Amino acid sequence: MSSALDLARWDSSLYHPRVLTQASLDQMWTPVILADGQPYPYGFGWTLAPTNGLRTVSHGGSLPGLTVIALGNAEWADPAALAGAIAGLYEPDLAPKAPPAIADANPALSGEVR
Repeated sequence: MSSALDLARWDSSLYHPRVLTQASLDQMWTPVILADGQPYPYGFGWTLAPTNGLRTVSHGGSLPGLTVIALGNAEWADPAALAGAIAGLYEPDLAPKAPPAIADANPALSGEVR
């Protein structure tokens, strides 16, 4: 059970080496190197996945420099999608991309319907 203030304090602790050392914070957000020498987009408990060319780190919705906390209490809830959409309102490069348009298989019929 966390309050909004608890979550804000947690977020703040990720940007200042008070609770964790700077080396630990850096390690959390650096891709791990696998035994075969290849990097993997996971860093010390955090998923590392660029969004439209911007560095993003997530663990339940956290983005460095911008924190969006979305909680859901229903099985069908998708807080990650909601957090992404909200982040996109603040930083347009983080906005989810619209799906490509579906080709009109019958333009003549579509014209009649219009």
